[in-house]
Amino acid sequence: MILKLNKKKNKDLNESINMIPMINLIFLLLIFFLLTGVIQKKDNKKITLPESFYGVKKNQSVKKTFNSISINSNGIVEWNDQKITISELLKFKLDENSKILLNVDKNAKIKNLNEIIELLKDKGIKKVLMNVRHKNVES
Repeated sequence: MILKLNKKKNKDLNESINMIPMINLIFLLLIFFLLTGVIQKKDNKKITLPESFYGVKKNQSVKKTFNSISINSNGIVEWNDQKITISELLKFKLDENSKILLNVDKNAKIKNLNEIIELLKDKGIKKVLMNVRHKNVES
């Protein structure tokens, strides 16, 4: 009886594990969960502007030259995209030459808007614009 100890086995490709179907399945699962998953924003700063028939449309450069004060429907006040309280607005150096753009949600409480307007009047600010959504006048 003759034994061959140094016999090398030639691996056939049919004997190896085919990984391609498993990779395809992983990619399909990944795509499925990416498409069906819910993406939520932590801070929704969307403001629904009130509608108006009146006023003049301004170009987008106004936003760059004016400081903005925003009030959302929950009463949160923002100064140039930074959350503040109405009392903190007193700390800013505002004078009669300051230019203010108000972005007020249509569901915001009028009390918050009145407090800000009174504060701006006390500071002597003359140039205040209110951002609105223009409604077309139907004949």
